[in-house]
This record gives sequence, structure tokens and C-alpha cells, in this order.
Amino acid sequence: MTRRGLVIALSIGFCLALTFSIAQAAERAETPVRKVGDKWVYRDTPGDHMWSRTVVTIEPNGEYTAKRGDDVILKFDAAGNEFDLRGPEYNEQRFKFPMELGNQWFHSRTARWVWGKIGPQEVIEKATWEVQGFEKVSVPAGTFECFRVVGKIWFLNAANVGYADRIYWYCPSIRGIAKLQGRGQGSQGSVMRESASELISFTDGKE
Repeated sequence: MTRRGLVIALSIGFCLALTFSIAQAAERAETPVRKVGDKWVYRDTPGDHMWSRTVVTIEPNGEYTAKRGDDVILKFDAAGNEFDLRGPEYNEQRFKFPMELGNQWFHSRTARWVWGKIGPQEVIEKATWEVQGFEKVSVPAGTFECFRVVGKIWFLNAANVGYADRIYWYCPSIRGIAKLQGRGQGSQGSVMRESASELISFTDGKE
């Protein structure tokens, strides 16, 4: 091979390696660094209900508070999982970072209490989550590169078994989700209900 040919071959190899490296980096998301003022506005279907989250404060460890559209303040961990006011045993782990294709995780929590024939019964939620795709998603707020995360959730107590599917698309560029879909039934034999939410707008907060 001539010197010119060797240079060309090495250049092509470098470009391919760089492209592969960029692609790998794009398909891995670290814990998002949110900003005060970050705001996500969503619309639910059915019903055309609008709701929002606006970041109000951020702790050094990444935990933050966000205001709902009705001004109620909620607290979240750095990944974006909401802290349940009833206690840590009620917390959900829907988000986990770093996020990349093939990642799987599991959580078990107390979902709620119901009144049964033998008195109060604890409903345990057991959920598995998996990052199954990295793809473009178009919603009213725009088109984003997002991770598609699929959840399988079981609700268990002494008398009933409920089930739900959840899918969300997490997009690093907006530090949040662009779209959610779900369906579920509260107990065996009950009506399967479906819901969906899409991002209407995203406001980038201040550094």
C-alpha cells in the first residue's frame, strides 16, 4: 500500500471509530443535571387534561423540588423518582441512571392499603423495568432522541392481583420524558384501562 493509501485508510478508520464512539455516547445517559426553572408541560388522553412540573430548588446531591400546576411542591431524587410523603417504603424507582440499552432493574414497594374482608390489606407493587430502545420521538414539543423504557408491574394482596404495562420515553436533551403510555387493571377480571401523555412544551431553566 502506498503512503497516500495508508493515510486514507487510517483516516477512514479514525472517522469510523469516532462515529462509533459518538453513537455509543449518545446511547448512554448519565443522571440529568437539572436547572431551576426547568418546566415540562404535558397533555393527557383521554380527557385532554394538562399538567406540569417546574423545578424550584436543587440540592447539592441532585435531589430537587418541583411545583405542580396547582402550586403543590413535590420532592424528587436525582434520577427523577418522586419521594412519597407516606414514607420510603412507598417510593417508586421508575428511573435509574446511567441509562443505556439493555439495562434492567427491579423494585418492590407498598403501593397502598385497601379494606378487605379480613380488614386492612397491604397492596405490594412489584415492577421490572428495561431500556428496550433508543429512537426518535415526535410530540407537540418537538422531535427528540429518547430511550424507550418498558415497565411490567404487578399489584399483589391477599385477595386480588392487578397488572399494568408502562412505557416512557426519556430524552437527555430535555432532561425528562417526552411521552408516556400505560394500560392496566386494578384486579383480575376488571376493565383494562389505557392512558397516554405527551410533552406539549419544555422550558430550559437557568444555570
